[in-house]
Amino acid sequence: MKPRLLSFDLDGTLAYFNQSQYGSLADFFARHGVPSETFKLAYEKTRLGGGFSPERFLTVLADQYAIKLETKKVLDEVYTRLKQTLTLFPDASSVMGPSNHTRPTAIVSFGDAQFQNYKIKLLNLAPDRIYIVNAFLSKAKPLREIITAYGAPVIHVDDSAPELDAIRRAGLSEEEVITYHLVRGNTPWPDEKPDFPHRRISSLTEVLA
Repeated sequence: MKPRLLSFDLDGTLAYFNQSQYGSLADFFARHGVPSETFKLAYEKTRLGGGFSPERFLTVLADQYAIKLETKKVLDEVYTRLKQTLTLFPDASSVMGPSNHTRPTAIVSFGDAQFQNYKIKLLNLAPDRIYIVNAFLSKAKPLREIITAYGAPVIHVDDSAPELDAIRRAGLSEEEVITYHLVRGNTPWPDEKPDFPHRRISSLTEVLA
């Protein structure tokens, strides 16, 4: 049966930072006096505690590590850097642009809702639906909502094997959600091995084949 909707993760799937977000921010905050180990711990606490955003990261630094920076100045600099480095993958236009005019699209992404929506707007993406989940491995719920609205099957593409496996563990079958594991040449997760079978691709254009 023809897929009713195409769903995509955002970070690492549709877009990326042409400098590693982690590395770029680590260097930036090091220049503001944040030790590398402290940055690493605060970054992970922020990411896994509801999704990363610069605002939430500064709060974690202040509340849990007693490092208080000049908020407005730092945020202005961070967002300027993000605007300069956030980039849409070239093949994203094939699935989110005019060439895919017959099927609705959705972005289902893990992260801080305000920050993820900021990036989507900055990239000029206009999917039919946007779902931002603030807990890792929790994309099954919005995918169920998509199935209720559009019918099955739907396609979901993600560069994270654990996220795709979680969809299967939540009970969504291949007849409901066709999962694609996107493994690009520069993936930050080269050693990730899925526990469930997913269709492995190296380019988003393969989804339309």
